Amino acid sequence: MKNTLIIFLVCSVLTTFISCSKPESSQKETDEYVNIPESSDTSYIADTDLPDSETEIDITEEVIPTPGTTDTNNDPKPIGGTGICEVHNFGYHCYPKEIKDYIGEEHFRKWSNEAHSTTNEEGCWPNGNILLCIEYFDVPDEIIIEAYQNDYYNRDWDIKALLERDHEAFERYARNSITTNSSAKLSSEQSLKFRLFDFMKTKTDKKTVDYYNTITNNGSYFPCSEITLYDMISNTSLTKDDFINALGDATSNNREDFVTPYFEYNLDLLFGDASVMTNTINNLDIPEYESRVKMADALLHVGEKSNDHVAY
Repeated sequence: MKNTLIIFLVCSVLTTFISCSKPESSQKETDEYVNIPESSDTSYIADTDLPDSETEIDITEEVIPTPGTTDTNNDPKPIGGTGICEVHNFGYHCYPKEIKDYIGEEHFRKWSNEAHSTTNEEGCWPNGNILLCIEYFDVPDEIIIEAYQNDYYNRDWDIKALLERDHEAFERYARNSITTNSSAKLSSEQSLKFRLFDFMKTKTDKKTVDYYNTITNNGSYFPCSEITLYDMISNTSLTKDDFINALGDATSNNREDFVTPYFEYNLDLLFGDASVMTNTINNLDIPEYESRVKMADALLHVGEKSNDHVAY
């Protein structure tokens, strides 16, 4: 292909950019991913046996079905262009399904093909990122917020900068978060939640069984972005030892499907007086665009601080 463009299809292991081993994805729908920074926490499968084209660079063909067909695969499939963009975080070239649905498949496909047809000296697509996409199609704030809160673990954005269309701040965060391991931190907590779901499944008491079956739709969907760690503890018989063991499994060097946790947790707060934790969460001053679940979980983190509560 001209300009030595090689298109890689990169498959994530269930949830994107994490290495969790679950029978089903935590995402209900399929996202579009056009860049994945290389990481020891990510497994890749590259398919180089692709047809050449001199007229159209179709970076979306494995994620968006051909018009008139139905996409029956709900697993997110990251894809890449000229190599892999290594200067921005995972979310920079991420196009959630909520936003694609608003735009429309054909309109998004046309824009995406053009936006990702060229790269700069850093190996990035200068015309293709989520901020440029929402500006081009004038995507409403409520759609952007919905997409972010539905799966903030896999949409590592400076959401405030995105909503304000602040290119400088959005760019700065997307670059700096690579060195701060922001995406890896998010992945580590999602891994912990998956393990807690595993522990729930082993319980036989009615309280836990009913909650697990309800919240996971009988084990078919794991809503990590929708429930807090406190929800998982207060609605089940999970114990402090279960939580510690879940963290221990997540740190095991023998389990390639889990990433190293980045946080210590305030277990006295989590397993202490329920009213203290509840009141603390209720008293959080959270912007309407931010995920309440994310901020509630961050209350339990020990050690890392930011201007907005405890940092991820």
